[in-house]
Amino acid sequence: MKCLPALLCLVALGLGACAESPRPSTPTVATSGHHAAPIPPSEVANALASLCEQMQSQVNNAALAVEQAAPTDDTRRRTLRWRIRTAELCLQARSRDNALAGLIELWYWTVATRVHFVSGSGKETFGAHQALVLARVETLSATAEKMVRRAVPDERFNELEQRIQAASADGDAFLAGDPAHANPLGTLLEVTKLEGLLNLTLSPFDAF
Repeated sequence: MKCLPALLCLVALGLGACAESPRPSTPTVATSGHHAAPIPPSEVANALASLCEQMQSQVNNAALAVEQAAPTDDTRRRTLRWRIRTAELCLQARSRDNALAGLIELWYWTVATRVHFVSGSGKETFGAHQALVLARVETLSATAEKMVRRAVPDERFNELEQRIQAASADGDAFLAGDPAHANPLGTLLEVTKLEGLLNLTLSPFDAF
């Protein structure tokens, strides 16, 4: 258990990445993702910070619920691993040179996480309490999709969604902690690739 303090430190750093700066203003979400007001480029960084905060909050709440339902050392190890992976993904997304790329990346991971826990290597991670996790994952995926839909051109969203869904299964090994598998969206998330896919001119910096 010598590594536990270091792991907890990593989680704290991930949570701090969203908490150190002032709480971002979350772009207003309309009742229908299809008709919500677009997120302007100047607000995409705030949307990314907000989604990161929501992801870590939802994962932490789900982990606490599972720990209360099954208060064992094995459960705590599994929930800690999930918290750490979420912190890593948020830090990775927020380190992108472009906030839109980071937002799309977090959406991808919510989709990949659902695959991981429904049909992938994580489908039995929390046993009888898996439903507590899936409910949070479904909420996160829907929230992330609405944000991305509002941040990209309408006519380009469907193609982007197809690519996200096609790559979701490839994220299972990465989410399982296999060090041989890196981010499967690496090439798509390069600014030049996104510019072609979305037909947008993107700044390489988060300050648009």
